Amino acid sequence: MSRYTRAPAAAALCLAASMALAQDTSDGVEATDLPAPDASPSIGCTLTADAILAGDAPDVLGTYQTFMGVGVATMSGRTVPLPDQGAADPTTLSMVNDALFISGGPVFEGEVELRAWRDGLNFDLPEGSPLDPEDVAQNDQISAEAGCDIDTLPQLQGGGSYTGPEGEVDFDLYFVVLSERLTYGITVGTLNGGEGVARRIVELRR
Repeated sequence: MSRYTRAPAAAALCLAASMALAQDTSDGVEATDLPAPDASPSIGCTLTADAILAGDAPDVLGTYQTFMGVGVATMSGRTVPLPDQGAADPTTLSMVNDALFISGGPVFEGEVELRAWRDGLNFDLPEGSPLDPEDVAQNDQISAEAGCDIDTLPQLQGGGSYTGPEGEVDFDLYFVVLSERLTYGITVGTLNGGEGVARRIVELRR
């Protein structure tokens, strides 16, 4: 798959869904530079998604810098890598009327409500992925950074849609909360009801 060339249609999808990525998380996400593991478990190991949604974790709320990492785009049977976007954008997690919302960063416009995600997240790269394993934080690295198994960390999901140059894009966000300083996840964008799918890593840091 690393020998795929980028067809014009795939390149168009990269532009349309550069901030978005959907429920199939098996393609993994890019590893950005997670901090070195701490000797003690992070706050994420003692939290649940329900506690965050109930407003019982105020340290997780507030403004972050969002980094959009590498990803993959699939269209017309081809999967090609997407480069790290480099720039950081502000993102806010806030409680509004007893609900958790994310705005800015990976959200194209407005805000998106985040809810508990209970089906598990898998950040391991599948065999044949066009992404370099050295560029991807996989399950073991995330668990080591947090100080507990990834399945015990709070997991959140939200989604929405927007209209881009190439058409309607439905997007989903999937996050795992490691600490009050770091939330890690992917965005998944689906173009025109399935014409193409883009998946990209997203990190919220402060």
